[in-house]
Amino acid sequence: MGVKGLTTYIAKNAKKFLVPHELHDCNLVIDGDNLACQLFKKICSTTNCAFGGDYDMFYMQVCRFFILLDKCNVKSYVLLDGGYEEYRLRTVHTRLRSKIASIKHIDPSRPDTIHFPLLIREVFVRALKDMGIKVMRCLFEADEEVANLARRLDCPVLSYDSDFYIYNVLYIPFVSLTFKVYKKIIQRDGNQMIRTERCSMKARKRNRKARVPIMDIDGDENEPEDDSTEECYYYLDCCLYQMENLLKYTKLTEELLPFFGAIVGNDFTQQSKLKKFYSGVSMRRKKKDKSKYQRQIDGLIQWLQHESLSSALEKLEIRYDKASRENILDHIATASAPYTTTKTISCTFFGFEQDHQESVEEIPPEEDTTVQIQEDNNENNVENDEDEEDCDEETIKLAENPQRSKNIPFWLKEKFLRAELPRYCIDLIHLKMYVNNPQIENYKLPDANLVALDILLLLFRILNAPETPTLNYLTRLPGQVTYANKYLTFEESDTISFDPADEKNEKLFHYIFRNFENHKEIFNLLPALDNGQKIYFLAMVYWTKKSKLWTWLHIRSLILSMMILSFIDRKCGEIRTQENFERVNGKNLAKIKVELSKKCPLDDNPVELTESKGRQMRKKISKNECVLIQERILPFLSRNVHHKKSYTGFSSTVLHAFSEFQAVLYHMISLNSISNFPFDEPHVAKMYKGFLLFNLYTTLNKRDDPEHYLRDNLLKCAHNFWSYYNFLMTWLLKFIPEKNVNIE
Repeated sequence: MGVKGLTTYIAKNAKKFLVPHELHDCNLVIDGDNLACQLFKKICSTTNCAFGGDYDMFYMQVCRFFILLDKCNVKSYVLLDGGYEEYRLRTVHTRLRSKIASIKHIDPSRPDTIHFPLLIREVFVRALKDMGIKVMRCLFEADEEVANLARRLDCPVLSYDSDFYIYNVLYIPFVSLTFKVYKKIIQRDGNQMIRTERCSMKARKRNRKARVPIMDIDGDENEPEDDSTEECYYYLDCCLYQMENLLKYTKLTEELLPFFGAIVGNDFTQQSKLKKFYSGVSMRRKKKDKSKYQRQIDGLIQWLQHESLSSALEKLEIRYDKASRENILDHIATASAPYTTTKTISCTFFGFEQDHQESVEEIPPEEDTTVQIQEDNNENNVENDEDEEDCDEETIKLAENPQRSKNIPFWLKEKFLRAELPRYCIDLIHLKMYVNNPQIENYKLPDANLVALDILLLLFRILNAPETPTLNYLTRLPGQVTYANKYLTFEESDTISFDPADEKNEKLFHYIFRNFENHKEIFNLLPALDNGQKIYFLAMVYWTKKSKLWTWLHIRSLILSMMILSFIDRKCGEIRTQENFERVNGKNLAKIKVELSKKCPLDDNPVELTESKGRQMRKKISKNECVLIQERILPFLSRNVHHKKSYTGFSSTVLHAFSEFQAVLYHMISLNSISNFPFDEPHVAKMYKGFLLFNLYTTLNKRDDPEHYLRDNLLKCAHNFWSYYNFLMTWLLKFIPEKNVNIE
């Protein structure tokens, strides 16, 4: 949410409000969406946002961050934002307009430009779950839940949201946290000392500072072997904020802080309604270099030092006439409320008891929730809202505000809290709205998300059954730096049966492919693919049916990206630089090349598209083959000197097609969760890398015969790797229409 100007105010007075802190041996409540954004920004110096998402680098960054916390014995609880609330829509509209402007002026030679890719939150959640981190997605905004869980655990909050300066919690601003683990020795007499942990001659020669980290977020470990029996602990340097410091310096009372936050301005506050109030507050104007908000904060603090909450409200009240007085008081009360409410969803979800709260562990099963999706839907509906709400109130009290959550089915709440669904699913029910997230696109073309519109409307229809409401689709206008509301309805008359209790239900996938040629054969041959590949390839088939921009170069690039990130990274490690490759494989590379050159020639005979054949071919891909390809593919994986200059081959139209594919994949992942995972969830970070895809595409586009280049150059001597690539291409050729025209 954020209090305007407060972060700058705290930073300018950091010595008064922030104290040095060692983070170790404790619980930590993390604002998940904020952390995801901050970690993504950190990798943007080595990656490039102009190509649609280097999810592999982001996934590694998230995992390494939590490895650092684990080294310091910090137990993390991550809370994610849910759907938007009405008061946030003004901010949503502003940010949407800003995103549209950014894609119009996207410049690959400027890596400092930050553009968050479509699947960043899904990759973040996957990394958390792979690391065993406790995570929950709130139904709506997470700030209040973060604060209340931190109070319950009596532990700090990690975020970079100025609201936490108002909440009465221990708060670690993200920018104050170092990403280096240090070691502290505790002497037997109880005194503490810092021991210099220089672990290599290289470090000594460079005469580094006294404190050398034993681990950092780049994965470097420097801890020497130590047979000492002395006690020690590992920690991360940071700064800790406590509300007492703010109260002491500003001489305000705790009851005034929510009022202060509301008056300064957050997402609830409409500044236009407070003009009369500010006209009567004396602002400090001695320092002309101060911004409007800094003068406003100084003036409010000076004024509130002589007020109580009741007297401040009285003086606010007299500034308005009788007709608007009640409205402005309600407005301030609403804006102040988030800082004082006490929600309990997160506490019960993570199994912590509170007074007058029930446990989250035992949730009784629902009654029959079968839904008939059709135009006239009067029978076999979900349970009525009243019964649904009683169930929630009796178990985990999810509906703190019944007006917001009474229409959210219980089965959906469970999935949502477990972070199995993206945040837009709540918007589809609560606001009947979908906010399109512009990607790296040609802004003159229709938005890339339109190719997945049928899937979105199906999800919308399912989540709102038995009603048939209209969807407000908020999206950009082609060729304009603005957005528009489109109102869409689900007009399909076909009937399908959907029961949220059915395990591994493929019916919805069959439904969206029902008009495809050979649609039954698609699912008959699907077992030939690896479990984690199925949705990825279904998305390719669907995308080629709906898009006009795709080419076979896109298809080849998507297959190669998936194979490189899954097979090569798994067998050879996630190496992205020539230096690291030489360090790991330099000694054996010549031997590997000689060995593989003696292998039998390629077998280009037709392959049988069966499950056993696919499994057999995957197993044959050797580590040596992957090492050989890894050496050749390194220039495609990370920026080099050429990319830092003007990138003449950049094409937003080419990337628009890849963005369309991402949109289809994104909504199919949601459909898979709604259907109780008939297919394994695709590991996006092991499949899709925008920078790699674009480099593969442009390289293949320069060749008269791309297949020949792949076989006799990029994949030369990697016979099993080539054979499996050919196997996957053969599978797709059965279902993708002929198209050989490349995009110029």
